[in-house]
Parts: sequence; C-alpha cells; structure tokens
Amino acid sequence: MERSKYERPDSLIGTTIKEDLGPNHGMLYLTINYSTGGDPGPVEVLAHIGKAGGCNAAFLEGITRLVSMSLQEGIPVSRISHALKGIICCPLPGGHKSPADALGTILEEGYDEQKAR
Repeated sequence: MERSKYERPDSLIGTTIKEDLGPNHGMLYLTINYSTGGDPGPVEVLAHIGKAGGCNAAFLEGITRLVSMSLQEGIPVSRISHALKGIICCPLPGGHKSPADALGTILEEGYDEQKAR
C-alpha cells in the first residue's frame, strides 16, 4: 500500500538544540520540527554546522533531508537514531563520536523529551 505524499504545512512547531562539536566541526544547531495535527511526531529535521558552506555542512544537509523523508514516511525515530548513533570520525566534546552520531543522539533525546510533555 503506497502512502500519500507528505504535504508540509506553512508552519510547524519545533525545538532547536545547540551542541558544541569542538574545533574541527564547530557548533551544531539542530532543529526538530513536529507535526501540528494527527500524529504529533517529528516530521522535519534541519541542521547548521560550523561556518557557512563546506563539506561538513553539505554532508549534514544531505543526512537531514534523508532523516526528514524517513520521518515523513513513518519510519520510527528509534530506527533512524539507531542507524546514526555510533558513527565515528573523531573525538568530540559531549561524548559524541561524529556529527552524525550527535544528530542521532539529539534526535532521540529531543523526541523523548517532546513525548514526555
């Protein structure tokens, strides 16, 4: 059975988390936007890392687009975060192993926090 295409509303409710990923990557700003009707789960993830442009920023934008599409197709947050957590590139502050690991961890924590409200 094919799901209907997700139609993004003009506005969503979200939370932005700021995380220091150290001198190699800079600050990570991760926004998790939630549906305002029906299923109250996350439907969109946006991220900005370090300075404008660059390979890290482009790579992270690609990951967040795929995460958003996965959420919109109904893939559980737990499966998405599990796939991202544990990816290693270099030691980072806060115990993160990479920007992808940070995204997976923050996505899961942000979703758990939103559910608890």
